[in-house]
Amino acid sequence: LQGLTFGDSPREGVVRANRFYHRDLDLMIEFPTGWQLANSAKVLNATSPARDAMIQVHADKRPAGNVPPHEFLRQRLKGVELTRDGTIQGLAGPAHTAVARLKTPFGSRDTRVIALYDRQQAFLFFGAAKTDAAFGKLDAQVNTVVHSLRKLTDPERTLAQGLRLRVKQAPAGTKFAALAAGV
Repeated sequence: LQGLTFGDSPREGVVRANRFYHRDLDLMIEFPTGWQLANSAKVLNATSPARDAMIQVHADKRPAGNVPPHEFLRQRLKGVELTRDGTIQGLAGPAHTAVARLKTPFGSRDTRVIALYDRQQAFLFFGAAKTDAAFGKLDAQVNTVVHSLRKLTDPERTLAQGLRLRVKQAPAGTKFAALAAGV
């Protein structure tokens, strides 16, 4: 049992509070405080505390050739009209943002969509909200989340390894409180 991983899988990414760490992709993404994160092999979902907004993050291989992010976004959304679109500056790699009317858990809603290239990866961010008012607030939050994506620091590499069991043998008569204090 010594060293057995439990909880989040380091291969799929590790969630700690409002942050997501991925060992193999060498990245960290931070979401607003209080948001609930749920990670799976295909998508990272973040839900607002009021459950009236959500952000999804998908990772894929960066397309071969010289496909710019806006074209990658158009290809992925297969003909959906993009409005309020443009490039985003100050990120790890080239990025394009737009608003698209998409089917969401809240019904057909305006959705902030962003394609970001980082090294050999292409990340797609989708932000949707239950109401137009919630979308107005969410829009700025999605931008903040996208700008938080960066390489792991050395301490974060440890967090990205996930949780591991440590077996500690206790002599007869040892009280649990004494073991807990020595952790």
